[in-house]
Amino acid sequence: MKEEAVCKDHKVKECGVCQTIYVKECTITMKKVVTPVKVKRCVARENHECLGGVREKCSISYHTRCFSKMIYHDMEEDYPQCKVELVRSCSNCRKVEVMRCHIMKRKVRRGRPQSSCSRLPSKLCVRRKCEEEEKKCYLTIMMVKEMRPEEKCKFRQKNRCQGEDAGCRTIVKRVCKPVGQSSERLQTVCGDSVFSLP
Repeated sequence: MKEEAVCKDHKVKECGVCQTIYVKECTITMKKVVTPVKVKRCVARENHECLGGVREKCSISYHTRCFSKMIYHDMEEDYPQCKVELVRSCSNCRKVEVMRCHIMKRKVRRGRPQSSCSRLPSKLCVRRKCEEEEKKCYLTIMMVKEMRPEEKCKFRQKNRCQGEDAGCRTIVKRVCKPVGQSSERLQTVCGDSVFSLP
């Protein structure tokens, strides 16, 4: 200012249009929890069916075989026993030959075939490679500790202002009075700038 004046500074708070809002603030912490987990466990056991790295598997099959044999029986039968005899004939009184037979019994052996069948077993074996130890596996439930994130939230009250600077600010108002004059001039100082108001 060119003229000589006496000035006084006054701090004044200036705000725009404000409203109260609630802001959600969250924090994440790691919490130790115990959860069930399925676990596969295997146990090695001796395979008694495996000898020398080879397993022998056998099966029995049956086949039919038939045969015949002679069965003999002793029995009596009739048979004729004949002989020639000389018989005198009265017609011409001379002897003639006549065949005369008698029924006789005798023992004879007769045979007849008899057939029979039977089922005979036969063993068939197959050899395969194997391991002398085999694993037996099963599922079990195991409790496992693990770190799990846990979120905790809360609402915090906050003032939000709408205006030229979107908030409140503190400004310096300087009131100056020229020396020898009764009128005052108001100057507003914002930062490094000075605005004069008549």
